[in-house]
Amino acid sequence: KILGPIRRLGLLTLWRIYAQKRYNFYMKQQQKTWQGSSTKRRNSAFFLFVFLGMLSAFAPFVTDMYLPSLPAMTHYFGVGVSLVQLGLTFSILG
Repeated sequence: KILGPIRRLGLLTLWRIYAQKRYNFYMKQQQKTWQGSSTKRRNSAFFLFVFLGMLSAFAPFVTDMYLPSLPAMTHYFGVGVSLVQLGLTFSILG
């Protein structure tokens, strides 16, 4: 009769220790995940910065390639110069 409550108390104590260890392990894993996500955010911000910089440098290249071909494009498509110039305008806008 006396050993029953002691055994139950021992198992309960062991269960609490096990649960605490599992909880601590889980929290350490979560902290690693949270730290990794801030690094990913920094990397994605850097990528966005570089990508937008390259995108803004794209307009001068389009203009430099497009302008010499304006007369040939008017002849090829059989339209006026103003319509071909709209193509340049829309390429810069979009």
